[in-house]
Amino acid sequence: MEKQLSSKELFDLIYKTLDDHKAEDLTIIDLSDKTSLADSMIIASARSSRHLMSLAEHLYLTLKGEAPIKIEGKDGSTWIVVDTFFVIVHLFTKDTRELYNLEKLWNTPSLFKESKSL
Repeated sequence: MEKQLSSKELFDLIYKTLDDHKAEDLTIIDLSDKTSLADSMIIASARSSRHLMSLAEHLYLTLKGEAPIKIEGKDGSTWIVVDTFFVIVHLFTKDTRELYNLEKLWNTPSLFKESKSL
């Protein structure tokens, strides 16, 4: 039986993959004391619909065999959710991210934002 990645290892792998593939405005939300859905959430923006699809595909290829992965909202969507049990990733086009504003929904003192200028 293969060793499963820890929550921290999975988070680090996801964050690195998004950063390496130029995801923008990465926001990390610690969910460990808020919900049992996951340990953390990453919200990121894509420059275009094509970039959005590319980010989801890179995550899938990176995580395949490393963690359970479920992807919702791929074909023509402006919002893709990648669920890996420990980490939930929301990928948005910029306009859709502004519309739904998940950061505000989850806004608590433990929320922090790290913006990437590329």
